[in-house]
Amino acid sequence: METPLVNPIVLKWAREKNGFTIQQASKKCGVTESTYLSWEEGKVEIPIRKLPVFAKVFKYTSAIFLLDVIPEEKYPIEFRNFFITYGNIGRELNLAIRSAQYVQSILKELSEYSDNKFVKRISELGEKSKKFEEISTILEEYLNLNYSLLHGQRDQFKVFKRWKEYVESQGISVMERGFPQNEARGFLLYDEIAPVIVLNTKDSIHSKIFSLIHELAHVVYRQSSIDNEITLTENKKGEIETLCNQIASEILVPPTILEERIISVQSSPLEVVISDLSKYFCVSREVIAYKLLDLKYYTRSVIEQYIEEVRQESLLFKSKKNNGGDYYKNVIVNNSPLYLFTVFDGLNNNKITFGEVVSILKVKSENITKLERVLLDYYE
Repeated sequence: METPLVNPIVLKWAREKNGFTIQQASKKCGVTESTYLSWEEGKVEIPIRKLPVFAKVFKYTSAIFLLDVIPEEKYPIEFRNFFITYGNIGRELNLAIRSAQYVQSILKELSEYSDNKFVKRISELGEKSKKFEEISTILEEYLNLNYSLLHGQRDQFKVFKRWKEYVESQGISVMERGFPQNEARGFLLYDEIAPVIVLNTKDSIHSKIFSLIHELAHVVYRQSSIDNEITLTENKKGEIETLCNQIASEILVPPTILEERIISVQSSPLEVVISDLSKYFCVSREVIAYKLLDLKYYTRSVIEQYIEEVRQESLLFKSKKNNGGDYYKNVIVNNSPLYLFTVFDGLNNNKITFGEVVSILKVKSENITKLERVLLDYYE
């Protein structure tokens, strides 16, 4: 008997990695349970035409299902160390990592593996300087930040988009995916050509902004990273996580601007001062509290008591459910505007075909044109 083109063992592995039952997988693949089960058991040869369906349902490339053996999940060493320390991850985070790896591979291919000059420049910072203040100042310059557009704005969603645009303008993709907050708040897949930052859609705007710049700081140290609540708040002198926190805090809340701003509110009660500064800089109250402690505006005991109250307060509120939103904007946010621009640029420059765009983006062909139009207006 000839070996089937589509490997039933790999098909079963892909279903189990996604946490689907036979019933769920068969429904998603558009076949009966008995038909799907016969595929996995190798009783019936799996139609080759189903490869695009499998790729979309199980979030793997079509080629995976043609392998002779079960593929090995390839995670950065930093991720493997994280899993050893904090335990295994669930389906949603696993899917987010794989999606980021897929996006990264497409970006590298379409860029023809050309160097990312920004990444090279900031990677050299970690070698030349150990002071987070110096690194933060140079990063601000390289990003060409305009703080008048980032501070004191009422629309925090626009502020978040601007921060993403600053980062993506330097060839670093920013994706958003939903996964349990207790597993991760965000992660970076480091690469010299196409780094990819992934933020958690379940986080608040303030938290996502901090995670974005925290993960950007990891690029300075040329390492992939995956961060949870502990790694984002630990404070051990000299450790990379602490340095990345300090860099993020310095960029998001520049001391000179903070000192100018605090003059107008310093006579108010602590909670009013922090609330005002939090809204002005579009960062969490904890970030402001720690910043005020660093600058010795308040004692450690006062700040730690305030932070504990804030954390207890946050436990009373559950994160809001996603009500769906606009389909096209969701595609853009989930997959990174930079990534989509690169794909459409590849199409317009005849590097890839329209059919390949449909396959790469996993979007219906009739939606491609409107997606491109919405994308062009995204940062307007």
